Amino acid sequence: MKGTAALALLALFEVACGRHLTYADDVDVKALEATFKCGGSMSGDRAHACRILADFASAGPFESAPTKSLETWFGRKVCADAIDAPNRMDFGQVHLKPGIGTATWPDDVKTDPSKDLPFGAQFIATSVGTLTPPTLKAEYEKTVVAAEKGTTPSFDDLDPHDRDLLKLFWESVQRPPGTTLWVRLVRSNGSSLLGGAFSSDVTTKPSANYFVRGKANRMLVVYPHMPCVAELWKIHTE
Repeated sequence: MKGTAALALLALFEVACGRHLTYADDVDVKALEATFKCGGSMSGDRAHACRILADFASAGPFESAPTKSLETWFGRKVCADAIDAPNRMDFGQVHLKPGIGTATWPDDVKTDPSKDLPFGAQFIATSVGTLTPPTLKAEYEKTVVAAEKGTTPSFDDLDPHDRDLLKLFWESVQRPPGTTLWVRLVRSNGSSLLGGAFSSDVTTKPSANYFVRGKANRMLVVYPHMPCVAELWKIHTE
């Protein structure tokens, strides 16, 4: 028994010392489509989510590295637990800046430096809830339309209180809050960039918190553990 226990401890020691960063591009799009109940006649948030997943499946790597000190990407985000919620809306908000981001794994994890991206990212969980009246959701939707078109949304038809609220929201998403970690991005062994990649001793799958791909002028992000999906457009540089 002592010998068996010693071998078991040695095996655990070897696993701990030999752990490495997982570069697996293991998002199961089919499983996510099942979660979002894609197929048949769809509308609203579900239609957006399923369209984004289809685009993600056919997209290539995100290759739009920031050329200035800050880039902001913003757009539609759909989460499975809030499909067509009448008084809530989620948004994709990602900030990029040059320079390798901070590792989100322990120092002893072995990595492949050639897969590090020369820019870091902040993934901001942006949402508005308890919208009163619920018709305000359509006003927040204007920010997504503006992001796609590369314009500034207009809220001139609203009363002064709501107009100021929406303008403040649009201004606030242009820049990061300043308290969030700049995450290191790495190239996966597939088509995605990974943010918050896991080490090989972590059994949770998929193997990262954020999977990022690019298609045309959009950034596509899958948040597999929520799960949520997002499509974002560049709205700000400085």
